[in-house]
Amino acid sequence: MKISKPMALLMSALLHVAPSAEAQISGLDLNFRDVKRFKMVGPNESEYLGGELNVNIQDGFVTLLECVANNDLFYVVPNILCPSGTTGLVTGGDLDGDGIRDVGLYFSIQQPSPARYIEPYTSGLAELYSAPPSDLPRPLGGFNWLDRSATVFYDLINDPRQGIGYEIAAFTSTRPYLPTELERHRKEVVPGTYIYKFAGIGSTPEVPRQFFMSI
Repeated sequence: MKISKPMALLMSALLHVAPSAEAQISGLDLNFRDVKRFKMVGPNESEYLGGELNVNIQDGFVTLLECVANNDLFYVVPNILCPSGTTGLVTGGDLDGDGIRDVGLYFSIQQPSPARYIEPYTSGLAELYSAPPSDLPRPLGGFNWLDRSATVFYDLINDPRQGIGYEIAAFTSTRPYLPTELERHRKEVVPGTYIYKFAGIGSTPEVPRQFFMSI
């Protein structure tokens, strides 16, 4: 799982990321990125090439061991080159966000941390609860959200029967803008405080719980 935050002027292409914001609580990370791409067509002129609004929320995490070759995430079988007892098994979810369920795959990790605030597998309940005045549609609940939540079992080598399962909540939302939509992009994504609402940990249809986070 790799996350990049590029801002570069390379040849005649310009990528502008602003505003870019990140809010963190222990084990919880909310990232908000407004991406606009431009092409330089003159000394003082540029052409808008499109962009997107990216919102990523992750509650809980796993950390790859240093012995993992080439930072490769998954292994079909436990990696014998990594220390015994530190191999995780994914039994549900799409941990790397490639659109394919990562089930029955092993990978070498350090002690994982489970979700503590947001109920995993509930991306359909995510909403933009509050935002500065703009044309951005509300509540955006379920708008193009990708659910990357996962269930990871840990220490299955030492204890294959009693390995502990850890649930991790991870949602990603992308709102794209075409090269002809610079004005819409500017009117929808404006500076200010954005508050997102998620299903709180332990939430059920019978007993709903809510968790709010601002950025």
